[in-house]
Formats: sequence, structure tokens, C-alpha cells
Amino acid sequence: HSFPTRRSSDLIEETEERERIMTAMKNLREEESEAVTLRYFADMEYPAIAKIMDKREDAVRQLVHRGLKALKVTLQLEIA
Repeated sequence: HSFPTRRSSDLIEETEERERIMTAMKNLREEESEAVTLRYFADMEYPAIAKIMDKREDAVRQLVHRGLKALKVTLQLEIA
């Protein structure tokens, strides 16, 4: 079996992108960072996140929304 190979330049680009995101995550409020991390890095569903964070599901959705909005602004400013 042959596995698809990825160019090293693609891997470097992905690593740099991941590092930019992680750096931007440090600018989020602690609760936003936790909610975004659980949702997108741990791939958890909102009800599970709400239970872990001891919050209502709608509050967790709001934290994720605000966190993503802040990340978008931070990352766009970084590119500009």
C-alpha cells in the first residue's frame, strides 16, 4: 500500500498556522479559551462541554461564539 505523501512545505505551513492559532488563543478570556478548545480541539459536543464547565448549553455556545469572533479579529489583524 502506498500512502499519500505530503510536501514538507505543507506540513510547515500547517504547523505555522497551528502556532498562530494557539498564540491567538492566549488572548481569549479563560472561559472562552476552554470552551473553544473543548469544542474544536477535543471535538466535544455542546452538552458535554456544558457539563464539564458547569454551565448551561446556551452559555457555552455563547462562549464559543465570542471566542471564535475574537480569534478571527486577532488573526486578521496579524495578517494585515
